Amino acid sequence: MKLTKTQREELKKKYDGHCAYCGCVLGDKWHADHLEAVVRDLTTGKPEKTENDVIENLMPACTACNHNKRSMSL
Repeated sequence: MKLTKTQREELKKKYDGHCAYCGCVLGDKWHADHLEAVVRDLTTGKPEKTENDVIENLMPACTACNHNKRSMSL
């Protein structure tokens, strides 16, 4: 899901400018992470769990947390 600049700003404010997972202060480069993963088919790249691709399922995450979490759900 492609977020607008305003949506990204609001998402970042959701945790007061901090990563939802480790709590570090987010800089300019951070990820909008799916809390419940949108699993993609490895061959086609098409999402299999499209119901998870909604703004309510997004969390502000630092790059390290998003990469470590991968497609796991919390």
